[in-house]
Amino acid sequence: MLYAGICALELMVLFFLSRSVTRNVSFLLFRLTHSKKLTVYLLAFFFLPGTIVHELAHFGMARLLFVYAGHIHLLPHLEGTQVKLGSVQVGKTDRS
Repeated sequence: MLYAGICALELMVLFFLSRSVTRNVSFLLFRLTHSKKLTVYLLAFFFLPGTIVHELAHFGMARLLFVYAGHIHLLPHLEGTQVKLGSVQVGKTDRS
């Protein structure tokens, strides 16, 4: 039980630390470039290896479970105030 509590605490610390580092790096890049779009693309380039692994994991799991997996998008794009780093089209699997 102690190990589960320590693990949960570590995950919380990593979550907030990751969020803080990402926010500060993006703020620094924005101050240097004065361009929201360029900041997004620089951050996306930095996160590209993780994005590739993440999206390929979605694609591989869909294939493993015999679910349709379509196009993989790895280039970032802005959707309003949100940034989408990548996506995989996956077929609907609900019974209804």
